[in-house]
Amino acid sequence: MLKDDSILLDMSAKVPTPSPCGDDDLVNLLLTFNHPYEIPNIKALSLCNVILGRSSLSSSSSLLSSSLVILNLSATGLATLNPGTAFPQVQFLNLSCNPAFDLSCVTVARFPSLKELIARHLGLGLHPPNTAHFPPSLKLLDLSFNLISSFD
Repeated sequence: MLKDDSILLDMSAKVPTPSPCGDDDLVNLLLTFNHPYEIPNIKALSLCNVILGRSSLSSSSSLLSSSLVILNLSATGLATLNPGTAFPQVQFLNLSCNPAFDLSCVTVARFPSLKELIARHLGLGLHPPNTAHFPPSLKLLDLSFNLISSFD
């Protein structure tokens, strides 16, 4: 807990979880907090190495999306985000090491406050992703360790 009563929640696994953790499992874990008022105070969430599989954050994101500023979804196995999922306050998003992730779902509507997007090791092909849909607030885009040959 920080001075302003916000919470940093690190649910990262030291090694990848052996089987996918479903969205319902994540919701149940979040609901085990002693005080339900704590959930809206989560400002940073790391799920690094928690294998979510190709599912996406849907019902769990509604519990967190209004206050979350930092979201680490690296090495979770996610491929996309469910339609309608939005994180209006997220400023830092790490999607690294999700080789099937579709960057086209990182849009102004979903991440209007996004300033930093880390997208390393996504298995992007020779051409970079179309950045036209990215939020104009984006200041840093890290596409290192992808096979991009040039930016036209």
